Amino acid sequence: MKKHFAIATLSLHLIGCSTASKIQLPNGKQGYYVKCPRSMQNCYEKATEVCPNGYQVKDKVDSSTFVNNNGQLTAVKKFEMLVQCK
Repeated sequence: MKKHFAIATLSLHLIGCSTASKIQLPNGKQGYYVKCPRSMQNCYEKATEVCPNGYQVKDKVDSSTFVNNNGQLTAVKKFEMLVQCK
């Protein structure tokens, strides 16, 4: 039962939604921190949603980490961007 719960929890994390949070960028202007669990393309789509008049990418991260799931390592990708709306 615990094994199935862990797999279900990991699966839900992997299929989660993209999010965008308002932040203050290093240049002092308002921007968004966009976090996407599936792909960088999802980040671009979310940035377009929160900045309908266009945006400038200030920084982006595409990284992998490994999660130990009962002795089996699973790669978890992480995609993040900082954007400033036009």
